[in-house]
Amino acid sequence: MITLQEITHRSEFNALEPEWRRLEEAGAAPTVFQSWPWQQAWLDHLGRGTSLRTLVFTRWREVVGIAPLGVRRAHGLPLRRLQWIGTGVSDYLGPLVRPSEDEGVARALAAYLSSRSNRFWDVADLHQLREDSPLPPVFGAPRHAALLPQAVAPYRPLPPTVEELHAQFGKKLRSNLRYARRVLEREHAVEFALAGPDDLETEMTNFFTLHARRWRSRWQPGVLFGGAVQSFHRQAARGLLEQEALRLHVLRLDGTTVASLYCFSFAGVGYYYLGGFDPDLSRYSIGTLLTAHAMESAVREGCWEFDFLRGQEPYKYRWGCVNRTNHRWIQAGRGALAAPSLQFLRWEQRLADRFEAHAHGGH
Repeated sequence: MITLQEITHRSEFNALEPEWRRLEEAGAAPTVFQSWPWQQAWLDHLGRGTSLRTLVFTRWREVVGIAPLGVRRAHGLPLRRLQWIGTGVSDYLGPLVRPSEDEGVARALAAYLSSRSNRFWDVADLHQLREDSPLPPVFGAPRHAALLPQAVAPYRPLPPTVEELHAQFGKKLRSNLRYARRVLEREHAVEFALAGPDDLETEMTNFFTLHARRWRSRWQPGVLFGGAVQSFHRQAARGLLEQEALRLHVLRLDGTTVASLYCFSFAGVGYYYLGGFDPDLSRYSIGTLLTAHAMESAVREGCWEFDFLRGQEPYKYRWGCVNRTNHRWIQAGRGALAAPSLQFLRWEQRLADRFEAHAHGGH
């Protein structure tokens, strides 16, 4: 039988680190966004106003799952939402579950969401559940709950060799890559590199600068605007580098970083989170060259998938991506605001969908 403990204080959450890392090593963290460095950095820098309601699931005194949850209000509204830690900046979310314990943990979580414990929140608003998440099938269809499509995340299966990857690119893309590389090497000293312990802070600063320049050219601030967001990513990057999961790819011309890809490698999957490029050098296709390099590196590491994450930007499909769909589970609680909460969140999701449909861009 699975038992459940509710963690409500930060000190208790911090004490979970050894068990959390054991679960990661056992394959219980489905994506990099459930890793300890990412979740801890979110609480440190973006979790202001969050009241912890993290759940620890045990069977015979062994921790078999952790659901990193907290309660917060959004948009200045009184609506209290039970959400995953990491909501907003994370492309996939959900619990850490030891293999073979999926159904038991999902049933225990479903029972929690329907119990009187929800007097501390008005609505469960669980974002970015992957389409292969075990939760929705077990949750079923309780009254005052809904599963909404939330985001499309294009990804590309990877072959076992770089030669096969190039063959799958198609003739035109291969020709464009060769031409762009020749032009760059004719005019500049070209270096592809990975940020390491000695230059991580410098290269993160370069990445923020290049990302901002790219978006300023479109008269937009970009998603990395603000000190708290940048501090979050610096801490997460340091932790993931220590865990050998960070892949901050950089392209240097004549010793100067002109393009950066903020990527991860975790449990056999390469992730492309964000990129930054010098817009003045767009004629050289530096973003395309660096993306190809990142995919080649993922193949050499033995990754079986390269995930471009949320957003249907056209450039992703030039690499042969297919789609997976994330979902959002919403379930009313028992407070005074519970009754109208589902309709409000449906409206909020429709608004987000409309914004996403007008936000596509590329390299």
